[in-house]
Amino acid sequence: MFSFLKKSPVKTEPLARFLKTEFGILSKNIPLYKKAFRHKSMVEKSQTISSSNERLEFLGDAVLSAFVSELLYERLPHYDEGQLTKIRSGFVSRENLNEIGESLGLLELIQFRGDANRFKSLLGNVVEALVGAIYLDQGHKKGRKIIREHFIIPYINSEKLEDLTTDFKSRLYIWAQKEQKNVEFRVMEESVKKGKNYFVIGLFINDNLFAQEDDYTKKNAEKKLSEKAAASFGF
Repeated sequence: MFSFLKKSPVKTEPLARFLKTEFGILSKNIPLYKKAFRHKSMVEKSQTISSSNERLEFLGDAVLSAFVSELLYERLPHYDEGQLTKIRSGFVSRENLNEIGESLGLLELIQFRGDANRFKSLLGNVVEALVGAIYLDQGHKKGRKIIREHFIIPYINSEKLEDLTTDFKSRLYIWAQKEQKNVEFRVMEESVKKGKNYFVIGLFINDNLFAQEDDYTKKNAEKKLSEKAAASFGF
């Protein structure tokens, strides 16, 4: 009498399943992705620095910054370099990357020792390391597509752009762009007080004086005026 043994189904480990479900990635290089999720707290003294995700984090930081810059350049043709830089800085900040990592559910896959609350940038660092791993594994063309579609575009809608721009002067320019207004700061008076330069700055909207402020620096006066405009126009 013959007996037939049923083959056990091949088990898909959580990381491979996650990569396929979230990003459509079927990779033979799972060890690379495991490294992306390996915090330096797991590295023994006898091991090399490449045993943790720090080098992938370095690469992912550069890749993510480049692809965010590319997308902002495409979507915000009327923004100058300073405005684009501020929005990019907000997007790649640890606070924002932590939120993206939480949204993707990365925490349960991370290998680390201790309390997660000890590591304020744990999730954000893994986001960068994962981006680095995807770029290495999938190549520039396919990696760029995955990173843009899953790490950038869902988290950079118009409302998010405003949230990422934390200073009122930048918000003023965003508001002016949306409302098709022309805004300009003009020096109305310049004098010397207590041995220092002193400025009176006016904020003009469509060539009409909205308000004026005085201070020892133009930057502070413009900041005050931007806050006044934000309070008046609700941006």
